[in-house]
Amino acid sequence: TAAAIVIGSTFTSNTSGNWVVRAGVGSLWLTTDNHATSSGVAHPQAIARDSNGRVFVAGGENMPGSNVGPWVVRRSNNGFNQWSTLDTFDEPAKPAAIAFGVVVDGNGHVLAGGAEAQTGDNTYHWVVRESADGGTTWTVSDDQAPIRFSNGVEALALNPVNGDVYAAGYDFD
Repeated sequence: TAAAIVIGSTFTSNTSGNWVVRAGVGSLWLTTDNHATSSGVAHPQAIARDSNGRVFVAGGENMPGSNVGPWVVRRSNNGFNQWSTLDTFDEPAKPAAIAFGVVVDGNGHVLAGGAEAQTGDNTYHWVVRESADGGTTWTVSDDQAPIRFSNGVEALALNPVNGDVYAAGYDFD
């Protein structure tokens, strides 16, 4: 079992890059996920681990030269050797989404939060998606239109005592 897990991005050019998950014990560090898009940049934003040792990473993918692309949630089930994409979220006719937070409770209930661009007006909506089955199926549980101009979830936190989930974010002019 890894003592530490870190996420980040590596860039192979100005327009393409992979998201990287590294796990380490002591001075030994290994890259366990090197997720790439078909073209563009993949960037992780948040990481969570459940009581079964599964690791969830949430972030987004951009196409070359733009901020357009889906949000992505990936999971490792088996000690980091095999990763799978659980959720790729961008609704039809909406240009972009990104997940900035992810939490997992003791029952395998996964929540990801972030922002989704709205077509035509350059604003973002606060969005929380959830999976009650460990990431197999996903639904939007909160889609909050901005009070002023644009908003989004920046972080999620889980209360380990009662399982309450807290979302923090922005709403600006």
